[in-house]
Amino acid sequence: MHERHGQTRFMHHTNMRHCRTALPAGRVPTAPVRLAICCCLVALVVFGQPCRAGDDAYTCLHRGNLDIKAGRYQSALAHFNRALELKPSLAQAYAMRGWTYAQLKKYQPALDDLTKAIALDPKLEGAYCVKADIYRGLRQWEKAIENYNQTLQLMPGVARRYLWRGFCYRELRKFDNALSDLSEAVRLAGGDKKLLVDAYAQRWQVYIALRRDQEGIEDASRALAIDPKLWDAWQVRADLHLRQRHLQQAQYDYRSAIKLRPGSARSHRGLGITLAKMGRVSEGLAELAEAARLDPRADDIFLAMGSLHLRSGMPDKAVDDLTHFIKLNSKNADAYTSRGYAYSLLERYEPAIADYTNAIRLNPKLSAAYAGRADCYRKLGQVRKAIGDYYKLTQLEPNRYQTYYDLADLYEVIGQRNLARKAEEKAAELESAATTRGRGNKP
Repeated sequence: MHERHGQTRFMHHTNMRHCRTALPAGRVPTAPVRLAICCCLVALVVFGQPCRAGDDAYTCLHRGNLDIKAGRYQSALAHFNRALELKPSLAQAYAMRGWTYAQLKKYQPALDDLTKAIALDPKLEGAYCVKADIYRGLRQWEKAIENYNQTLQLMPGVARRYLWRGFCYRELRKFDNALSDLSEAVRLAGGDKKLLVDAYAQRWQVYIALRRDQEGIEDASRALAIDPKLWDAWQVRADLHLRQRHLQQAQYDYRSAIKLRPGSARSHRGLGITLAKMGRVSEGLAELAEAARLDPRADDIFLAMGSLHLRSGMPDKAVDDLTHFIKLNSKNADAYTSRGYAYSLLERYEPAIADYTNAIRLNPKLSAAYAGRADCYRKLGQVRKAIGDYYKLTQLEPNRYQTYYDLADLYEVIGQRNLARKAEEKAAELESAATTRGRGNKP
């Protein structure tokens, strides 16, 4: 399966364990305890028992909390229901019932209860926290941010809240906000190594999106300094080194990732591409073949293999790879263009023309497809069709002088000497201009 940058470790979920205040553990005498619903529950010895006839609302609330500690969510719901029957204005009961519904993945009842809890006690920051986590899990980023804002106003300085708000900003592609929050999470994390790793992982994804590769590399390195067994960090750092053409570093990091996760098709693919760029083509192809074996549904692996076989002068194998890719992804114009080129190298011009035509259908502005199809038509003697494609190419790439030379030759073939002369004059003019520009660029 494809691994995305950092996503294997840092999935967004709704188990609400990121809030840190204690749950109410019994009768609340005066000011209500500001429960944070996603917390580590206080250790309790006695497990919940059914509410008795004489029990008051706070006792039922306490018994519900004991049931939560024991993982008995349905029983907990019964206790919270009873607590609310006895005291309908008990904000903590609504909050705890909302949290329990969230554990049961009943998100709308959870949100309804949490909203009621906040209406009764607007300073119940844990309720905002759980609402934020639910909305985050539902990918409703704006609503999640709104609730994280509230909980941070009530309880500033909680690193993990900045982490998750930064995550939401990243999903919205509000990268400046995301970097600000994630950097604050790093600053506040203290000795919490897991939180630091999470924050670095989220932040390196922002840097990747912004193409600030060096900063992404630095965050991956910081995460590895905390835990050298983080596959995600090795993989991300390798990908960024490859993008920067730091091939030796990329090779080292991909091999380190493979040691930790030998079955990662993505790591083998990256290593294969790196080795090929280093000139070690046979080793690169072997790694790509291993990646394809590990994940035969990963279309990008076959695209990489096809491109490498083409560059290595093996068009027959490129056709096989690109055919496999197209079976998995039939909407990629570049793949049809590449396979068309491979067919043309094998002098199989009819299937090449079919592929170039498919590429043009998918992307009518793909100049390489027009050029390839024109060459095939020309070799098959279909001169007028070739002229049509070359003419289209002059519209897409008006400064490509070779196209005008090709047109001049074909106009001569069909006896259009005046058009041939004009095309040749245009070609010479463009070639001269290109030569002049080239000289001007020399130091």
